[in-house]
Amino acid sequence: MSEVSRVEFPPQVLEHQTDNLMQTFTQSVERQGLHLDQYLRVTGKDESALRAEVRSEAGVRVARSLVLNAFARAENITVLPGDIEEEVGRVAGPAPDAVAAAMAALADEQTFERIQSAIRERKAVARLVDLLTGGASDDKPAEDATEKFGAAAEATSDTEAQITQPIAALTGVSAEAQEQL
Repeated sequence: MSEVSRVEFPPQVLEHQTDNLMQTFTQSVERQGLHLDQYLRVTGKDESALRAEVRSEAGVRVARSLVLNAFARAENITVLPGDIEEEVGRVAGPAPDAVAAAMAALADEQTFERIQSAIRERKAVARLVDLLTGGASDDKPAEDATEKFGAAAEATSDTEAQITQPIAALTGVSAEAQEQL
């Protein structure tokens, strides 16, 4: 959808998303026991080349997010308080302390807005798939949705990452561990 839509946004939005993705990438590399400079040496890249690659992905994500949010507004898709609580409970897992910590973290406005936005985008993707399949999306495996609807299905994956990363930072449960729950 974003590939066929012309989406313009201020360069500051692109730089902000690029910074966020660079930070996430750096944390991912460090979780694997490397520092970013070691990773760059091993891959033969410099930081500016990596940043250019990340900036390209950031542009795609910003455009996709803007298109999905416009679609969500047009479809009157909302996020209810129960949606957020359910998502936090699902991602935090069965540990009561993790759920309590994640719920307390929702007091942070920026974290709350990120999670709310990610849930709204996921609902928008689900609505798009429903419209494109005539409401048969629940009967189709995820692989079929990715094959048929590429970018829309990939947006769900990006949205999942937007939800799990802030919760992982607050609960100490890694995004990988959350996926296994």
